[in-house]
Amino acid sequence: MIFATIAAAGCARRPASSEVKTSASFSLAELRAEVDRYVCAVWEPEVQQWGVAMLSETCGALRDPALGVVRAVVEKSKTIVPLATAAYDAFDAGASGLDQASADALARRSMWSDPLLSRAILLQLRSTLDARHVRCDDCPRFVVAPVEVEWEDFLPYLRVYVWPVQTTPGGQVDIFVCSGTNGAAELPANEPLRQAGFLVAVQFVDDAETTAQIEQLHARHNGDASRSTHGMAREIDALIHSPTGRARTCRALREVEWFTGVVVGACEPTPRG
Repeated sequence: MIFATIAAAGCARRPASSEVKTSASFSLAELRAEVDRYVCAVWEPEVQQWGVAMLSETCGALRDPALGVVRAVVEKSKTIVPLATAAYDAFDAGASGLDQASADALARRSMWSDPLLSRAILLQLRSTLDARHVRCDDCPRFVVAPVEVEWEDFLPYLRVYVWPVQTTPGGQVDIFVCSGTNGAAELPANEPLRQAGFLVAVQFVDDAETTAQIEQLHARHNGDASRSTHGMAREIDALIHSPTGRARTCRALREVEWFTGVVVGACEPTPRG
């Protein structure tokens, strides 16, 4: 079994409504500075190099209670971190030989330079501020265009991120989940659907029960002399199509709809009876 490594951020407490006054007003620079407190470099002694924590409570900086609204923004935005390959690449390219303060500054610049992650944060900032009647006159507004598809139209964009590969004829079939080894190149280019499929697969990895089911499927299939990628793909399909698998998929889609715009019609069919 081969899974992509996904950086996980800690859970954040949602602020009480009293933490932000309806008369509050902040600039984008002030809010960005508060978001920056959730981003830091982390020294990894086993490999003797810097890693980076993106939108994580583990950075441990003291936060201004008046800006508790940012916690809600970080908690929602961190679901997009797995897409932030540009941020991690930018950090890795310049982190060698830095001290803590310089590495922290690089981590924050790298985050804001990533077009997907910075857009996610700014989307959530505006949405959360509006919901809490907090002013930010220079915070940008974005429009997320809805992408309405049916279940069968979305499904291929999930399948490609739960991808079976047989490296040698008759050999073991490995399953690559939300990794760089995938079948996305075989599909029509559609960035919102691709992002949605990837983020759902990430949630599969984060769900212990789903991960266990995939591991069992992998072990059972590789105990069969007739194993093949086609056979594994059929079993993966059955898992996704199962009532539990479909419910998890639809729940994950709803959690990232604010970013992808993807809406699957009749995602969870009405039970018969």
